[in-house]
Parts: sequence; structure tokens; C-alpha cells
Amino acid sequence: MKGIDPAYLIGPRTGGLEYLPKDEALAQMRECEEEGLCHTVWSFVTPFIGGLCNCSLPGCMAMKATLTHRTPVMFRAEYVAAVDEDACAGCGQCAKICPFDAFLPQKRKAKARVDRSKCYGCGVCRITCVKNAIALVDRAAVPEAASLWL
Repeated sequence: MKGIDPAYLIGPRTGGLEYLPKDEALAQMRECEEEGLCHTVWSFVTPFIGGLCNCSLPGCMAMKATLTHRTPVMFRAEYVAAVDEDACAGCGQCAKICPFDAFLPQKRKAKARVDRSKCYGCGVCRITCVKNAIALVDRAAVPEAASLWL
């Protein structure tokens, strides 16, 4: 690489791009979550974002390479899922929607449990929880997940 393009100092050219108000963008992101899609951010030369993607298996090649073929293309988020067992109804919807199979197998109506070694911190599980029993917590504060990034 020869160096950083001078546009780095003023940002990319954005003429002709479509902009969404924050509330519309968030509504679209929620719709994707309801479908079980995992949000990912793809960057070019830092700090520029190349794209926002809403992924799921089997269509996402990055997820497939990372999870199926053990070729790390995606990094985990700074968070992991945590379940409030007192609030959990044991419906199992979180396990059904999790794109990373991070919820441990459970018996019928058992409280949800997260396998943090599999959790990528996408938060898709939260959208299905009618009891709001799932939160994202700081990965660094969870010893079994703190050093897991790939």
C-alpha cells in the first residue's frame, strides 16, 4: 500500500447517496432482526465503513466460512448474550432464532442458557424474547468469553 488516500482527511465522496433518517434505519434493522438476520459491519481502510450487512446461513459466505469451514472471516461483537433466569419463560424462541446455535439444548419449558463459547453477541435472540429476559453484556466482563474473538 502506498499510503493513505488524501480523502481520508475529508471523508469519502457521498454525493448521490440515499440517506435514511435514524428512526427509519433503526426500523429496518429491527425488521432484519425479526427475520433472524445478524448485523455485521464491513470496513475498508479504518475508519471507513464499506458496508452494513444483514446475514444468515446458508446464504452468507462469511458466516459459512467462519462457522462451517472454521476459516475466521467474522469477528465476534464486544458483547455476549446473558439470560435473566427469573424473567425467562422457557419458550425456546431464542434458541430457534440464534444464527450461531449459542443456546444450549433444553428440555421443554426449561430456562434458556447461553453457550458463550458460541455466542457472537449479535443480539438477534433479544428480539424474540417477549419477557425481555435477554441482554447483551460486555464480553470483557465474562471470563469464558473475554478472549474469544474469532
